[in-house]
Amino acid sequence: GLVDPCTLLGDNAPMAPHLKTIAVDLDGTLAKHGKWRGYSHIGEPILAMLDRVKRAIDAGYRIVIFTARAAPGPDQAFAIQQVKVWAFNNGLGDIEVTAIKDMTMTEFWDDRAVRVEANTGMVGGIRDTLWAEVSE
Repeated sequence: GLVDPCTLLGDNAPMAPHLKTIAVDLDGTLAKHGKWRGYSHIGEPILAMLDRVKRAIDAGYRIVIFTARAAPGPDQAFAIQQVKVWAFNNGLGDIEVTAIKDMTMTEFWDDRAVRVEANTGMVGGIRDTLWAEVSE
């Protein structure tokens, strides 16, 4: 089920209009990605993930496209506008686009992410091959 951050944080919970937020990466997760061709090129949608995102929206989650394309810099406004147009054209409506993590984000869907168990430093369910190579 859905996790309400307020139940985890009690009186320290942030005041936010949406408490169930999933941050979804763009390149390689929601859209196909090869070599970088600039902000105006975004790959074709990955249909399985696009469907998953639409189902999450229908289930009441707030979805945010969480992408490095939206990072602060001289091209930020243009980059965000390009992502928003892509999202709208692929049936996601006027979705938020950001590169900033916030307290309402309860999940991150990203092709580069590695799950780490909270408060342990342990990589969840897999052997940390990078650490094994570095420590040997």
